[in-house]
Amino acid sequence: MEFQLLVNCVLQEGNAYFLVTKVDDVITLKVPIAAGVAGLFLALGVPRCS
Repeated sequence: MEFQLLVNCVLQEGNAYFLVTKVDDVITLKVPIAAGVAGLFLALGVPRCS
């Protein structure tokens, strides 16, 4: 069984950063990440969540 993982955006809540992803358009995951990693994803073109 294969899953498709799609990175949607980077979410900031206070001082915490999360990578918001979707798995097979069924499950939405909010994965905590470090501020430096969030900056890297944003520099690579991943949008901020609104």
